[in-house]
Amino acid sequence: MKSWRRGAQDYEYIWLLDQQGKGTLANTIDERIIPYAYGDAEGRNTSWSKDAVVWEEARCEMGRELSAFAGYENSYYFAEGYSGSGFSTWLCFGNSLGVPVRTRVTYLYNGQSPTERYLTLPALSRTTLYVNSDVGPDHEFSMIVESEYPVVCERPMYFTYQAQ
Repeated sequence: MKSWRRGAQDYEYIWLLDQQGKGTLANTIDERIIPYAYGDAEGRNTSWSKDAVVWEEARCEMGRELSAFAGYENSYYFAEGYSGSGFSTWLCFGNSLGVPVRTRVTYLYNGQSPTERYLTLPALSRTTLYVNSDVGPDHEFSMIVESEYPVVCERPMYFTYQAQ
């Protein structure tokens, strides 16, 4: 049953990419993990990767492409974050809507590639994210929060202050 479900989900990823005009990309990913299948085998045994990592990487790549089209229409910007010793940085979200809201947090660093975190805020909820866990220790960073619907978000930052 798990294999059937995964296959159905993989098909849906490919179908969604095709619907969004990215069918060529979907085919390229598909051909990488399934070089030839039943009709294409032409007398050969069918061939697909038996490495779970290859499949998961393909799913993540398709998911990233789909999320790029997710319609994150609401943006919030937070500057001057820090995860050094004595600093705790958080993101707090409030979703007052009766539906879950997809959200992307992009962390921007000096001299380093950005990283992203995706989360779904449950309907009628508040969610708190400990940013230090995402960015790691001793980083200066800023953040862009994008969501498909308006949400409330704030960035509390606490630090240990010791007067000399």
